[in-house]
Amino acid sequence: EKNDRYGKGIVVSTGYTKNDDPNAVAFVSEAVPIIHRYLDQHGSPADSTSEPVTSYQFFDEKNGVYNLKNKKAGAILFGLFFIGLGVWLFNAPANSAIMMALMTLLMFFLAFVFINAAFTTITFDPADQTIRRTGLLKFLNKQYPFSAFAGVQTVRHSVNLIYTRTSVNMYFEIPGKNKQDVITVASLRRSRNIDRFVRELYQIMKI
Repeated sequence: EKNDRYGKGIVVSTGYTKNDDPNAVAFVSEAVPIIHRYLDQHGSPADSTSEPVTSYQFFDEKNGVYNLKNKKAGAILFGLFFIGLGVWLFNAPANSAIMMALMTLLMFFLAFVFINAAFTTITFDPADQTIRRTGLLKFLNKQYPFSAFAGVQTVRHSVNLIYTRTSVNMYFEIPGKNKQDVITVASLRRSRNIDRFVRELYQIMKI
């Protein structure tokens, strides 16, 4: 339905772990065009037009540069929780020292993931025509020109067939290689928020 074009929607395929999975390729090339033709019969040009964005809900603008808003406090709290859980596991009595060590390392790894996410910044610079992702570890930093942008993908997630959230991914072509990089830029639940996010993103990039 129009109100769920980016949200919970209707599942029409199983999930695929790789873009080059033969079944995924066949589904995209054979089934998707048929689905789109059917949907086009019930749509109108007004469905794909929207008013220009005058204020941004998901981006902070400063001197013409747009930073993606980040829920830093929540990510830090989760990170501290996993650190505390790791310390507790390390000091807890256990029958298997190896298993306990692995669980402790897992907790610290999860803590790092959340803390790194809290201090990761995604910046859109229309003047330089670049998108940059910077974080605590420099080797994870990425920079792409707007011209390498290959499209947005929305991935619906569910647990036990119950819709939970939708990830918004941006794909970029890698020069000289027949492959693409992907960055997850948002994880939202409500369809109207996903729609709004994509509108803001496209307006910043003037797409």
